[in-house]
Amino acid sequence: PTTNHNNTVTPTETKSTLSNIPGILNSSDQVITKTDADSAIVTNTAGTIIDIPKDPEQGVTFGSTTGSKIEIELPSANEAKTAKTIAPGVVAYDSGNGSSNAVQATEDGSVRMLTIIDNPTAPTQYNYKVTVPNGGRIELTEDGGAIVLDGNNQAISTVGAPWAKDANGTAVETRYTTDGQTLTQHVRHDVVGVVY
Repeated sequence: PTTNHNNTVTPTETKSTLSNIPGILNSSDQVITKTDADSAIVTNTAGTIIDIPKDPEQGVTFGSTTGSKIEIELPSANEAKTAKTIAPGVVAYDSGNGSSNAVQATEDGSVRMLTIIDNPTAPTQYNYKVTVPNGGRIELTEDGGAIVLDGNNQAISTVGAPWAKDANGTAVETRYTTDGQTLTQHVRHDVVGVVY
């Protein structure tokens, strides 16, 4: 996709980028959503209630209809613009720092959080602070992903291993770290050979 490589990553640029990744956008084609005064998307899909806010500082909330709910703060939320719907079940937030966040409610009831990085001056770390009821925490898993545990050490959510690709589809080095409350994705994109 063609972008202008400045600090603004528009919703159109975000959609264009995600459209070039096979299978991403169409995994929410059938999600039935609504909006309200505070939410860009609210859906109850496959037993999961997902609330994606208009204001990125509010955090994305999701969980089972009968169990605990998790709130996740988006990276650079205090600098990001208001949510714009870019596809069924998908919103984008321009972070104003050479990156944007996209949040997707998928048909299987999961939430996908994606970062579009548009130039080498964009951050290399993306922090997702997780608020879990009753003193829960995040732990990394052997496969490179993470698990969110409640205060009773019961798993309430899993996070797949991170991935990153440049504009040519070449893998970019990435990994997670955590302090138990924030999951940080490190993306080593500011190296020779990465195409934005």
